[in-house]
Amino acid sequence: MKPKKPVTIILAVFFALMPMSGLGSGSDIVISKNNTRDFLVRIRPAQPHAPTMILQFFPPRGVTVVEAQPAQSKYDNKNHLYKWLLKGMKSGQTTTVRFITNKDLPLKNIKIQGFYRNPATKKMVELSGRTE
Repeated sequence: MKPKKPVTIILAVFFALMPMSGLGSGSDIVISKNNTRDFLVRIRPAQPHAPTMILQFFPPRGVTVVEAQPAQSKYDNKNHLYKWLLKGMKSGQTTTVRFITNKDLPLKNIKIQGFYRNPATKKMVELSGRTE
């Protein structure tokens, strides 16, 4: 009976990792909340993938980002759009962006998009975020 314990531990580790490993076979962006104004965006690119991705956040009017890690690369005032230029990303590896807004924002009101250039086809690939 003792040999079953390592299997149980391995399964427990596998299921603990399921939220990220269950993102699907393609690239994915998952948005979750730590509390009312604190958001996590997890990006997991699939193969093939360029090492640089542009992540965009379109908050509703009146909502601003007051803190971000990493800091946003650009804010487009005209289109009320925050951008992050994420470099050094690797296929299958998760990158996390955390940001805090000035107001409570339900997950259903979050609009996030990611873009990267497919190295094989040289075409831009667009990813949309989904909530968790």
